[in-house]
Amino acid sequence: MEYLLVKDKQQILLGPMPWKPRYIQSEINDLVESGDKATSFTISQTENGYVNCGDGYEIFPVIMEITEYDPIYQHLAGPYYTFSDNLATGSYVINESDISLVKPALKQSVKEERQRKQLLGTTLNIGGTDVILDTNADELANFVSLLSTIGDDSVNWKFKEGFITLTKADVQNIIDTIRSHIQSQFDWEKTTCETIDAATELTSLKSLTITE
Repeated sequence: MEYLLVKDKQQILLGPMPWKPRYIQSEINDLVESGDKATSFTISQTENGYVNCGDGYEIFPVIMEITEYDPIYQHLAGPYYTFSDNLATGSYVINESDISLVKPALKQSVKEERQRKQLLGTTLNIGGTDVILDTNADELANFVSLLSTIGDDSVNWKFKEGFITLTKADVQNIIDTIRSHIQSQFDWEKTTCETIDAATELTSLKSLTITE
């Protein structure tokens, strides 16, 4: 449970925070020494829920209302507290974010989606067999290295579908296919970010499909 130290149910002095009696006591002592609080008060070392500290100062246990919102297009204002039955309830107001703030966040999502799609892999027919190619940097580097050493020979290469004999032309085709897949994802990111930059209204941005 977390707590607020409140004056006249209007001014939040501490919190929300866990029950830290020495820290809270120090704040109360400071209020007394400064003359803001007329009388001294000693709080319990044990967490006991609501505490009336006198002179309009109260300690309230806090519950927070869960607010669902879209963190790209919206932001929360608050928290704002209401007090009832010796309990503080915190809530937030949902506001639309300015388009200048939405665009960078949206482009970050585009980048993350490009990275995800980039690693999904692709397929290629080699000698009548459809094989799945990994499209990560290590896999591409393996085939680039193989291309530099294969010469006029052929090699038996193990794919998820089993062993397939590869010629130099096959290896080059694999490299081209992996690079093409990767490049297409960067092309998608570039085009989508250009669309985002050109937008002048949030409604046009919300119509974009980014995550498939």
